[in-house]
Amino acid sequence: MDNSRCDIRRATHNFIAWRTEGAWTADGTVFDIGIATDAAISRLIDGRDPSAAGGRDIRDNGNGSLMRIAPLVFCAEKLDAHERFELVRTVSSMTRGHPWSAAACFLFVEFLRLLREGREPNEAYDELRSLPFLQVLIEPETLSKFDRILKNDIRRASEDGIRSGGFVIDTLEAALFCLLGATGYEDAVLHAVRLGGDTDTTAAVTGAAAGLAFGIEAIPQAWLQTLRGRDLIERTALRLGGRAQAA
Repeated sequence: MDNSRCDIRRATHNFIAWRTEGAWTADGTVFDIGIATDAAISRLIDGRDPSAAGGRDIRDNGNGSLMRIAPLVFCAEKLDAHERFELVRTVSSMTRGHPWSAAACFLFVEFLRLLREGREPNEAYDELRSLPFLQVLIEPETLSKFDRILKNDIRRASEDGIRSGGFVIDTLEAALFCLLGATGYEDAVLHAVRLGGDTDTTAAVTGAAAGLAFGIEAIPQAWLQTLRGRDLIERTALRLGGRAQAA
């Protein structure tokens, strides 16, 4: 696998620096950290292999890895489906090692990949549901947890049936539901917030997809002007975009 543009050791260093030094934060301070993520980073500090740092219990399926997985769409362009899955699983496992979390992250990255290739959101969703390699790469028992997305049609779900708490599969369903019915970036993200529950994570996951679907020009200027840490975000995005173009 060509991991030259996704350095797991460097990511491990950055995770530790974030927790211990406030690196990559808007104000230089970590103001909140989930219990599972805190435990995983402690294992990284102790020298645990990144692919085994995240909890693997069924209770370890919070949405912590899903909310940070989107940039992998830029790092996996030249990889085949199996290689993409292994990369996503490894990166998810740094904080969330259960198969459900890895599968949710992979489905999201595949959806983003289709958006990046030029599909409209609903076209990308329809194609996601018919990808032939999903049944090869994901164990049937795990894949069945995503029936509302893959076998059914999340667009037809009632809003009352969309859960927006911290469970990873719920977050993925909520993000797709909000994006696929949206008229634009603002509509998608505000819908995610209005669902309540774990609003920041649901909106972050929705916003990552909406950014690819509608473009940066669709983000309201008023939001950008009040964005904390905007310079850091833009510098990081430009570096990531430059690497993607060079690949």
